[in-house]
Amino acid sequence: MGVNRVFGADPALKSLYRTYAFIAVVGGILWWIIPLEVALTVIGEPLAARIVALAVLLPVFLVLLVALYWIPRFYASIKYVLEEDEIVVERGVWWKTKSVVPYNRVTNVNIYQGPLSRHYGIGRLAIQTAGFSGVNSSGYKTAEADIIGIRNFEETKDAVMSFVNGTKPIAVEAGAETVKDVNTEVVHGEIPDAMGPHVEQSQEVDMVALLNAREAMRAEEEDYDAVQLGCILEPGMKSARELCDILVMSLPCAAFHVASMLGDKFSIVICGRGHMESKLREVVARYGLQSKLASIRTLDLPPTGMQPTLISKEEKKKMEEAALEEAKKAIEEDGAEVIIAWPGAYEYLRDNLDVPVIYPRTAALKMTEALVKLGLTHSKKTYPKPRIPHKYYLTPTIPTA
Repeated sequence: MGVNRVFGADPALKSLYRTYAFIAVVGGILWWIIPLEVALTVIGEPLAARIVALAVLLPVFLVLLVALYWIPRFYASIKYVLEEDEIVVERGVWWKTKSVVPYNRVTNVNIYQGPLSRHYGIGRLAIQTAGFSGVNSSGYKTAEADIIGIRNFEETKDAVMSFVNGTKPIAVEAGAETVKDVNTEVVHGEIPDAMGPHVEQSQEVDMVALLNAREAMRAEEEDYDAVQLGCILEPGMKSARELCDILVMSLPCAAFHVASMLGDKFSIVICGRGHMESKLREVVARYGLQSKLASIRTLDLPPTGMQPTLISKEEKKKMEEAALEEAKKAIEEDGAEVIIAWPGAYEYLRDNLDVPVIYPRTAALKMTEALVKLGLTHSKKTYPKPRIPHKYYLTPTIPTA
């Protein structure tokens, strides 16, 4: 992979930060400390005036010295690299940060300029992605990576978008794109009030369940033929099936049943904490396939650790080797005859194992297509319609006392 462009922040960023420091001192301290000093002196309290000045101005002076020391070093630490397939952002003085954002995950690149930034002729590019759902205190989505303090921000945005437009969108992952029928239109929805990039804990499962069910209702209202839920823990699966008449399919529902048809025992290789295993066993039991499950092998990584678009190439290689080791143990020690692999590890395991390897996303897509063509959906005897359907929304706003 070659490097296309390496650059840093414009020197005007140092002037901008020094201006911020000056405004903080003048606007936050001097406007009230000077009148107070004058008042204390006028009423004959010069000692109190000196004590107050020392107590307030000395810490401010020290903070200002630290800021003036930090600003040029922070400016020098900033490095931006536009690679052929990803953006790399590095910066930090005492705490170094490095963000790697693949182009095929970028959804928006926005330009921001405050009054002072416009005065200095610089701006900020906020790079938002499909896998990052952070929000600020106002409820707006935050950027996964920021390119700050650049003068040619319009040109840089165009350069980033030219890379983005030259890659496959994240909405259609490689496996799903190659197997879908020609007449199948796949639309990937983003949940605006989702709380984060992954689902792992019970709280996250419960909260996302409400959102998935709501979005399934919306899909039916917009005349979609089916809904596919993309989380292995199936948050909102049963609720969505109760609320919708159209087919609702999940990745594990499809993957587990396909695996059970290809061998007597299957194992799952996935990222997550230790308790992920117990949660997955509940999903397996939901479909009565406990006797088919050989084992669940988890890697000590967050759920996003197997997403190739969320990790670096070095991390992906380490993850693939760890996944292959666990898959071999599942076959040799647990008796697995089929392996279910999550994104990032699927192709590597498929190419290095001598048993069938199932990618849940493609399995779910093909099963959804087949059932829609057969005119079949879930039974309303099993999933009866609620008397009063509800749509729930989550907000990041913190209520005040």
